[in-house]
Amino acid sequence: MPTISKAIGEPQLISHVPTILANFGDKMNLFQKLKNLMGYWFGLYFRYRIYNDEIGMVENVVGKKDYSELLSKTSFVFVNSHPYLDFPFPALPKSVLIGGITVSPKAKKAELPEV
Repeated sequence: MPTISKAIGEPQLISHVPTILANFGDKMNLFQKLKNLMGYWFGLYFRYRIYNDEIGMVENVVGKKDYSELLSKTSFVFVNSHPYLDFPFPALPKSVLIGGITVSPKAKKAELPEV
C-alpha cells in the first residue's frame, strides 16, 4: 500500500517495514534495505502507471486530475491488515485496518473450565 499511503500523507518507513515483494523481515541489513528501497520505487512506478491509465478511463467524470490529488481527499482508506499479524507501520486515523473482516469466528462449544 505504499502508493496510497504516500498519497494520503502517511510516512513511509522503508528501512523498517518490508515491501510486499520482500522475502525478509523487519530486521534488515544494508543490502536488504537497498533491495527494499528498489522494491518500493518499482511499486510506486508500476502503480502510478496503472492509476494513470484508470484515471484516463474516468476522466470525463472526475476531470483531469492526478491520482494522488483524488486519494488525498478521501475520508477513509480501508486496509486489509491486522495489527497482530503484520509488521508495525505508522498509520493515520483515516486508515481503517479491517484485516480478517471476512473470517467467520468458530462457534464456542464449551464454557470456561472451573478453577
